[in-house]
Amino acid sequence: MSGKTILPKSLDIFQKQCTQALGSSIDLTQAKVSDQIHEKGKFTILYEEPAKDLFCSMDVDFNYHDAVMYVGSPTTEKARPISAWQMEDACSVAKIATGNDLKFPCQDGVVDVKILDVIQKDSIKKLTQKCVELFDQFSLYHYQKKLGYKINSKRWWFQPPKTLDEIYPLIYTNRNANFFCEGAVNLNKHLIGVRHGKLDEINATELPNDDIEMTDACSLTRELMKGTELAKEVTCQDRTQGERTAIKGLEYGFQALMTGVFLYSLKKMWSAATKKYATLQVIKQSTQELIKRGLTKVAGKILAVTAVLKAGDWIYSKFQEDYEKSVNKRVADMIFSAKIHPLNKWDLLIVPFLGKVLINGLHEIFPATTNKITVKIYRDLKSRLIEFDRIQSIKAKKLVLSKVRRLLAKDSYGRVNENALKLLRQPMDKAPPELKKALAKDLNLETKYVEMLIFQIQDGAKYLVEIGQKQNDWARQAFNQDGTLMAGLEYRKLINE
Repeated sequence: MSGKTILPKSLDIFQKQCTQALGSSIDLTQAKVSDQIHEKGKFTILYEEPAKDLFCSMDVDFNYHDAVMYVGSPTTEKARPISAWQMEDACSVAKIATGNDLKFPCQDGVVDVKILDVIQKDSIKKLTQKCVELFDQFSLYHYQKKLGYKINSKRWWFQPPKTLDEIYPLIYTNRNANFFCEGAVNLNKHLIGVRHGKLDEINATELPNDDIEMTDACSLTRELMKGTELAKEVTCQDRTQGERTAIKGLEYGFQALMTGVFLYSLKKMWSAATKKYATLQVIKQSTQELIKRGLTKVAGKILAVTAVLKAGDWIYSKFQEDYEKSVNKRVADMIFSAKIHPLNKWDLLIVPFLGKVLINGLHEIFPATTNKITVKIYRDLKSRLIEFDRIQSIKAKKLVLSKVRRLLAKDSYGRVNENALKLLRQPMDKAPPELKKALAKDLNLETKYVEMLIFQIQDGAKYLVEIGQKQNDWARQAFNQDGTLMAGLEYRKLINE
């Protein structure tokens, strides 16, 4: 970076905090810009004090228009974050860093410039207001204060779909609060499905549980797709609120008609039965009539087919890998919890209620098959769960190995602490108290902290063993299913993993 200029606020913060952290004023003209600056990437501004073996850096992320500052040592290559904030001047900082040579559209305070074309759309306003409410609920629970006011409609960003049949998301993120809010636009249904949660769990958060009806789905999509090949394919027309009300009325009318037909049929059947049979003989003679007509044979055939299909479902489940089976079950459980199990106003009508009963029944009888079918329909959710497992496995591995090294490494010569070894080989609730006390003495810790360390290792190891991804093969070679260490393991290799 070179030349004198009026500093954007973020650079001013960087300069002041670096001065404070390094203990002397810094000259920003000596700062370096590392990493390539591109539309959806990051770049780093780095200032070094070789004489003090210190550096100060600021990572600017264009995915979120966020900044994170670090202070550390070039020699040890270790650094710690000292502050983070949402940037309103990311583009100005990037222009100074590149000498005003940006290769992409960029505007301060706007994460995705395409949002500016739709920011006054009714759906964007409703989505923003909904996410303000959800952010308030989230922050009250996690931080005991409301943070919804921080949501700015200019910080939405858009992820384009490959085809118009796909649902595409509008996403708001706040990395400081570890929060995200996503509106999934369904062009075919003219709806936005809203979900929210922790940002680091975005790929595993449940499906949308709030819907926003859209009166501008087509025009909104047309604006967002402007300049792409999909723009010409958006030929639909927006639905007015009156049209939406009329369509909903037709849906309710159809359901009411089907329910009426069902109830009328039951009434006719009952009337015919009571006319044909005496009251006390209805059950007996009805059974005889069913036998005469061979319905018991039909029931027998149904039971036989069900038994065959059940056997096939069981065999199919045996050929699935445990991890594949568990992911399929998690996807199905999430879908059934969100879509099938809850009763809503539609279930006051008999037909949709019977549909839910039928689907639940099939799921109970043929779990492996229905789980697989559900996954086929919700492939994106399965992908998000697998990616979530991958990220969590990396975190769990780091935690487990760091704790194992702390307990097992007796000294710098690679010798193993035998007390720690004995404890890690057995479940924590069955470990002898005197062994815990002995290890606590070795480590100069209280017994309760030793118990906590062992629990963290075994709990993390159990998770790694359960998540059957290839990257966790090392854990399955070192730990049992309950998280205890295997006997005969080369523990020095584990310490150096």
